[in-house]
Amino acid sequence: MKIHSLLNLPQLPSALLDHITASIIGAPMQKVSGRKIVQLDGSTADDAVYNRWPLSQEYTEYVNELIPELSNSNFNIGFQSIANSSGQLCQLHPHTDGAVRGPFCIAFLISTGGMDVETIWWQQHEQDLLRSPWSHVWDLASLDKVDSVVFPEGRWNIMRTDLIHSVQNIDTNRVAFTIGFFDEDLFDLIQEKYAL
Repeated sequence: MKIHSLLNLPQLPSALLDHITASIIGAPMQKVSGRKIVQLDGSTADDAVYNRWPLSQEYTEYVNELIPELSNSNFNIGFQSIANSSGQLCQLHPHTDGAVRGPFCIAFLISTGGMDVETIWWQQHEQDLLRSPWSHVWDLASLDKVDSVVFPEGRWNIMRTDLIHSVQNIDTNRVAFTIGFFDEDLFDLIQEKYAL
């Protein structure tokens, strides 16, 4: 499992950070699935509300300067929010990310969404570890845990998103600036250069 903090990258500049934060305040919640996730004990949990918004050319220029290796690749940037719609701890169901963004992601966590929010990678029974885009699982009993991490606020991380993953224990609004891309050699190169 490849999850690395890119500690050799600087913080997201405050002007860009403030713009993202201001954009989220008052933004309508969308993509409410209404689905329930079946937990290991048979109980159910609400699915979190996921939103993703595109970002302006200014952010593309920033990424090209931040990680020049990405400048000749087809990368996709945006900011995403995972929100609690129920008032109780909830989770974003196990899934893989969409095909448009690619199977590799660099993310800067702006807000964690709570004290104990954990990202968990899973393998579904009798399925390959790497999965096609937009694979969804609603019953945790059909999964085996592969790895997990609590991502800290204010740090760049790189990971694969073509493995089934969920986000657990969401209390408030989890916000991240994300860069998706397709090239596995570039994924390895960025880790070697920017991870400690």
